[in-house]
Amino acid sequence: MTPQVAILCSDTLQAQGLAAMLSNYFGIEATIAAPESNEVGDCGLYLVDAGTYASRPAFFLPRRGRTVIITDTPAAAPDCICSRQPLEDWLELLQRRIDGLSNVAAAAPSELSQRERDVLTLVASGLSNKAIADRLCISVNTVLTHRKNIVAKLGIRSISGLSLYALMHGYTIEH
Repeated sequence: MTPQVAILCSDTLQAQGLAAMLSNYFGIEATIAAPESNEVGDCGLYLVDAGTYASRPAFFLPRRGRTVIITDTPAAAPDCICSRQPLEDWLELLQRRIDGLSNVAAAAPSELSQRERDVLTLVASGLSNKAIADRLCISVNTVLTHRKNIVAKLGIRSISGLSLYALMHGYTIEH
């Protein structure tokens, strides 16, 4: 049985290219939907651009294990792929997803301690190390240690990548 795939991208050309890739290489007919569409049912795999993911967290968070985010930033997070990656990288990622082997992303959110999740949430909200230390009543050195541990566990070094990971796993502050 072939998995159902939904593509939600604001770039029509990118969506059509992904659909053609899935059809040509995997024999899968994907559904292309407008990013704001509520018509998308429950699928085995979602391919979405970062803006669509960020604008619909209530829809995608419960489906994060079945969602691949297309970004402009290389290696932003384990469940992301850069739109500028070579075709072989795309095919490898899609094959793993289609085979169901990639559910073991680089690090599960449960691998972070509660304090690391707190620090990650504040990093994603744009606070400086000093502001995080003040907010959590810990030293700046402790914040740096937590950030070092987060990077080691997740393998994500950039603030944008950490922010995307935090968004994907529900570690964001509602303003």
